[in-house]
Amino acid sequence: MKIGFDAKRLFLNYTGLGNYSRNIVKNLQKYYPEHEYHLYTTKALRNPDTEYFFDKAKFIIHENKSAFNFYWRSVSIIKDLEKDKIDVFHGLSAELPIGIKRSNIKSVVTIHDLIFKHFKQDYNPVDRMIYDFKSGYACRNAAKVIAISEFTKKDILKAYNISEDKIEVVYLPLDNKFSKKASQNELEKVKYEFNLPDKFFLYVGSVIGRKNLKSVVKAMSIIEPKWRIPLVVVGSGKKYLEEVKAMITNDGLGDDILFLKNISNEDLPKIYQLAEFFVFPSLYEGFGLPVLEAIQSGKSVIVSQDTSLEEVAGNCGIVLPQNDVISLAKSIKEKSTLSNVLGDCDKHLKKFDPEVIAKKIMEVYKGK
Repeated sequence: MKIGFDAKRLFLNYTGLGNYSRNIVKNLQKYYPEHEYHLYTTKALRNPDTEYFFDKAKFIIHENKSAFNFYWRSVSIIKDLEKDKIDVFHGLSAELPIGIKRSNIKSVVTIHDLIFKHFKQDYNPVDRMIYDFKSGYACRNAAKVIAISEFTKKDILKAYNISEDKIEVVYLPLDNKFSKKASQNELEKVKYEFNLPDKFFLYVGSVIGRKNLKSVVKAMSIIEPKWRIPLVVVGSGKKYLEEVKAMITNDGLGDDILFLKNISNEDLPKIYQLAEFFVFPSLYEGFGLPVLEAIQSGKSVIVSQDTSLEEVAGNCGIVLPQNDVISLAKSIKEKSTLSNVLGDCDKHLKKFDPEVIAKKIMEVYKGK
């Protein structure tokens, strides 16, 4: 079978959508090497994150550098797919080329979330309209839609008029770098480099409104200082970040919260391992990958209800009502005074095993 991918973000994005694209394509090739894997992109940028995909024995890269590459990716790529005799084309980030349904190519699209429909204030009107058009068009015209959580599946069904049978839920896969235990020397080196406290809890993610970091600051402010341990925040932001920092100053928490940004993929797993536990009170997530990363790292988690985070956390953490600062403060205090390394979460983590995920996606391609 010849399988084609919209690989723009695989080569050009190094956060969520890019990581998803690289992990999915790499795992599919690893577990099903008998198929041909074609990567279509406007630019194939070569760096440590993408080097693996330049192996000509495993992948075929199709690069379009024309001045009209936007049109190529949105429309005329179909001619190339037909010329290359592609059997299945997978839009890895909520997009499919216009007109693909009229071709003989089976199309699959992954929908990660519909945040733009729920947090409209975070998007300008034009971008919101474009995202809605692309997601809606892809859902209606794909042969199959992959939702990355049951929560996202329900969101898609509410937003777009498509059959439930058309949607398959396939979780994000584990990333093995978060399972690898660092040596004590490696941990000490990272601790020294970033001036980390001896004991702290962790938040990883963008510092924006819907991620709800303010709730954590409020919770910390009502915990007695003698029971309070520092919070380390890994992530960047703009206006909301400044609002969070103003709260910290007003509440006298300046010595209790440390902000880090631009942490490398090599150092991040070690920071997870150094933490006591993980907190992520986001109000909306299509999946919530940092929660899975924390559990992989052996840490219990505190997350919010009414989003995908309940699915990802499973029995490996505490699920609280959204914006319940009192319960959040109580949970943080309890976690701070107890041993917080996870017990046996192996059964839960098997749901996200890379081989299991690759098998489910291959079944979607084959129509099973």
